Amino acid sequence: MRLQRILLLMLFPALLIALHSCKNSDSAMGRAWHNTTAHYNVYFNAEAKWNETMLTLQENHKDDYRTFIEIYNFGPAESLKGNQAAMDEVVKKVSTMIDKHPRSRWVDDAYLLMGKAYFLKGDFIAAEDLFNFVHSNYKDPVIQYSAKLWIYQTLYQRKKYGEAENLARSLDQDKDFPKSLRGELYKALAVVYLKESKMLQAYEFLNKAVPHAKRKMERYRLHFSLAQVCADLNKTDEAASHYQKVIKMNPPYDMAFNSRIQLSQLVADQGVRYARVNSILKKMLRDDKNIEYYGQIHYRMGLNELRAGNESKALYQFNQSLRKSGNDNAQMTTTYLAVGDYYYKRRDYENSGLYYDSANKKLDEKHPDYKRLSQKSAQLTDLLRHLLTIKREDSLIRMANDPVFREKSIDRIIENEKKLAEKLKNQPTPPPAPPSGIGTDALAGTGSFPFYNTAMRNKSGQEFQNYWGNRVNRDYWRINSKKVSETTVSTTNDTAVKKDDEPVQGIPDGISADRRRYYKDIPFSDEAKKNAQNRMEESMFAAAGIYQNQLQEDKEALRWYELLLKSYPKTLYEPQIYFEMAKIHRNAGRLGDFNQYRQLLLDKYPNSLYLKLLDGKKDSTNNNSEQVSELKVIEELYEKMYKLTNEAKYNEAITVKMEADRKYAGNAYQSRFDYQYGICLIKSGSAEKGIEVLKQITQDYPGTPMANQAQTTIEAWERLKTSTADNTGDNGKSDTPRDETELWKTWDGKEELFYLLVFPKGSNTNMIRATLNDFNKENFIFENLEVSPARASGTTVYISISNFSKPEKAKEYLSFIEKKPEILAAKGLFEFEMAWIAKTNYLALASNNRINAYMEFFRGKLR
Repeated sequence: MRLQRILLLMLFPALLIALHSCKNSDSAMGRAWHNTTAHYNVYFNAEAKWNETMLTLQENHKDDYRTFIEIYNFGPAESLKGNQAAMDEVVKKVSTMIDKHPRSRWVDDAYLLMGKAYFLKGDFIAAEDLFNFVHSNYKDPVIQYSAKLWIYQTLYQRKKYGEAENLARSLDQDKDFPKSLRGELYKALAVVYLKESKMLQAYEFLNKAVPHAKRKMERYRLHFSLAQVCADLNKTDEAASHYQKVIKMNPPYDMAFNSRIQLSQLVADQGVRYARVNSILKKMLRDDKNIEYYGQIHYRMGLNELRAGNESKALYQFNQSLRKSGNDNAQMTTTYLAVGDYYYKRRDYENSGLYYDSANKKLDEKHPDYKRLSQKSAQLTDLLRHLLTIKREDSLIRMANDPVFREKSIDRIIENEKKLAEKLKNQPTPPPAPPSGIGTDALAGTGSFPFYNTAMRNKSGQEFQNYWGNRVNRDYWRINSKKVSETTVSTTNDTAVKKDDEPVQGIPDGISADRRRYYKDIPFSDEAKKNAQNRMEESMFAAAGIYQNQLQEDKEALRWYELLLKSYPKTLYEPQIYFEMAKIHRNAGRLGDFNQYRQLLLDKYPNSLYLKLLDGKKDSTNNNSEQVSELKVIEELYEKMYKLTNEAKYNEAITVKMEADRKYAGNAYQSRFDYQYGICLIKSGSAEKGIEVLKQITQDYPGTPMANQAQTTIEAWERLKTSTADNTGDNGKSDTPRDETELWKTWDGKEELFYLLVFPKGSNTNMIRATLNDFNKENFIFENLEVSPARASGTTVYISISNFSKPEKAKEYLSFIEKKPEILAAKGLFEFEMAWIAKTNYLALASNNRINAYMEFFRGKLR
């Protein structure tokens, strides 16, 4: 026994020497050494790092339960950028392993892991290249098809859902596909079908994926997603079963809570047991673990009360939801939307607009109702603005004309301010109240028409923001006044539009100083009254148009048209009103009413364009000269507007445009008038409104020269803003050096040069990079060129190419592409600039990101 131990001790060093001597050989012992060292020394640690990063991403992922949850819960592509350091470490480890152990059987796994590391860095192009390499060069079927599944992932993350679906379906039909990967394949098919809203297919493959799920997280997420799909397909019992399974698996609390909420809603809807379910939800309010979910619970209780027909209780619960949602903007948006829908269905567009507007303030693009809500909010915001204008101007005119009413109103408002000040003094943080219509801001301490109270506004400001969202804290009258001044152009001269702090002339004498501030907006002068009447007239016509064309509420539209005709018998809108009312009656089959308004047009405006439109007349020998004459008038109006715009008389130019709209709406020059109107707004200081007008032109007249010109102007404006931002410091003052050489150094003729390609944001940067790579391989084969990732600067993106063997090669490269712009044009890039840049300047550019400033320097001093 002792002899055996001695022999073993003598043989062990010899064995170590033998292993070391054969580590680079092809012997069985050498391969074993490579396999063991590669796996346990390097690959194991790299894989552990990757798994750790993936698990962290999954655990930190926050689901949006307003829509179908993401089964791949590692977050969107943007969130992967933060993994760069960790994944660089993984790439370094597996690269070292491949270099040192090229004969190891873990090399294919290493390349696959390297691709997965690039994936978690968010570099999907590089990842896909590696996965294709693995699939093409290695024979292990599990490795091969794993690579294919990861190619699917890169396509899905790049939102190429059609290609991703085709790939997954082809794998499903492949007889050689490994059984061990079937679960991942079924999950991949379910995910892409969900994204494409193909619910039956998603249901099929989710059911197939569930039995293959191994990890607890994967199982409860699949069950939850399957429950959502079943609910969407009205498979209520099945959905409830899956929600119950999720709860039994003890998932994270937010998923368990949402499972209970969804389960309770299924029970309520199925058996119409709203009261019973609400009693269960009420018990959930007593659990301290649900404090951060109170907003959601009250919202569900509100829905149940609404479905049960208890409208007042429903509104109370929705109000509680808004109070208790805290910083949960998603829930506040959902609740605002629910109340907005409630009023919308009851045709109370004024209150509906208030809630849609509040929802819009907290809205994010991921909201499942984003497009619908944005559209409704825009419609109702416009309507609300006009309704408020009408009420405001009517009240102001009455106050100007009726001293008794005026003084009583002022006394009442002063008294309300005193009561509110006392209330706020005793209750520092008053609870916010839901809106009940116009004037509620006065009771909320945000001011009341047309009065101001700075102390109360400061005290209640935080509560206002908590309830209504991140917006300017001011009363409805003031909101309306500001919006009207921005969007409605007066038909009088500049003196008719007054700043907030500019007093209106004509205030009666003898008004005490403490009451004088309440008179500021009251139109005492004849000119001010005329302007107020004009604003009311325009808003009535606009409100009627919104009811008619956007909300399809013909009854309300007719009411407002009739009110406008009654209030303003000499309105310039009369022929168009007759035209619109005749159209409404004709569409409703009321031929008697239609003939009445047609006859009014015929009697009062026999040569009107509206009569021709109503009768559907086209050019004929009889009326050709008349139409030529009318067209001549329109041309003269346009030339007049154009001339005034060039002379910087923007208000006068806009007045001409309004005249053309009233008399010849829809004329052949309409897009030109609209374009000049947008330019006038931009140049007169209302840039945002002007840009909106131009954007509308691109939608209303797609493909026309005027739409193209509007789009060009919009892009020029965006570039101007970017350029201004590039050259402006935090204090708003220009920080551009007086001499550009202070920022950019002149090339010394020897330093390394880079090539720069600069183009607008929105272009397909991945395709452009791939095009440049292909171009380099074909035309600069002896250069080892590197194409950088795209980098954004405002609305501009730039890509650099480096590693030129000589500085002159960079210049040659630029010259080559200049002569062949079709290289980039073939990929849809028509607008771009090119430059070369010295390494020192490139490092400066990487730091300050002022690409526009460098391009200006290049054009001026280096070109």
